[in-house]
Amino acid sequence: MVLPYLEGAYYLVAFGPVFITLLLLFVSGVNLLEKSWKEKYGNEEYYQMYVRQTSLFIPWKKEVLMSNLLVTTVLCLFGYVLGGIPTAYLFARRKHIDLRERGSGNLGATNTSRTLGFRFGVMVGVIDLFKGVIPSLLAIQFFTLTTIPLLCIGMVTVLGHIYTPFLPSHRGGKGVATGAGVIAVLFPFAILAGLIVFFSVALISRYISLASMMTYGALIPYYLLFSGIKGQPIEYSRLVFLGMLALLIVFTHRTNIQRLMHHTEPRFSLSADKERA
Repeated sequence: MVLPYLEGAYYLVAFGPVFITLLLLFVSGVNLLEKSWKEKYGNEEYYQMYVRQTSLFIPWKKEVLMSNLLVTTVLCLFGYVLGGIPTAYLFARRKHIDLRERGSGNLGATNTSRTLGFRFGVMVGVIDLFKGVIPSLLAIQFFTLTTIPLLCIGMVTVLGHIYTPFLPSHRGGKGVATGAGVIAVLFPFAILAGLIVFFSVALISRYISLASMMTYGALIPYYLLFSGIKGQPIEYSRLVFLGMLALLIVFTHRTNIQRLMHHTEPRFSLSADKERA
């Protein structure tokens, strides 16, 4: 039982120096960035608005900068740990089942539903959803962070769900439900569109994997369309985030894509199916 925690600690130790180095480089370059930004934008009010939309942190005062950097780091770690809790694995273990050896071996809601039943799949999906909601919601409600830190916290939370630190294999879920929680907080206007795409594709094809990939892919043009209709400027950081998230979801579904191409991907049903992957 201690091994997974030791391996998680190993990754923190291994990547810690890299993070600290990047942090020092970032802080050392703050003055140069301030000077170039001020010269470029001149008007302080417009500069502040620009920083709120595109910069890593709101102010250029170093005391507040370090405070926000610390908050972002702590929330990223919190998001990674919370996202990494293997909900499906824990539910299955209560029934003395190792979900990694059943069905597709994935620790997500779909495999849980096929192995344990639809009710358990829904419970796992809802909990995984809230794992994505909580870190981003805390960041928005209690701290004054700009767009990029919020997106980083959301992405790290999804990565925690996919690469859990609590299991030796580090194999978690595919990031769909946890990513949906992040999207619900950071892109609330996309909730309805996402639900429509997901359930439309799922009901027509009965492929959850296909519905998941198409939903995340559809978020990019929907964001562009929504911004254009509302007359809002496109935040390229948000666009990049949606693109990276869509690619990540496609990557985690690479085996599903192969099965879809060979027509061997199991279709979703409301009953547990212990024979099919």
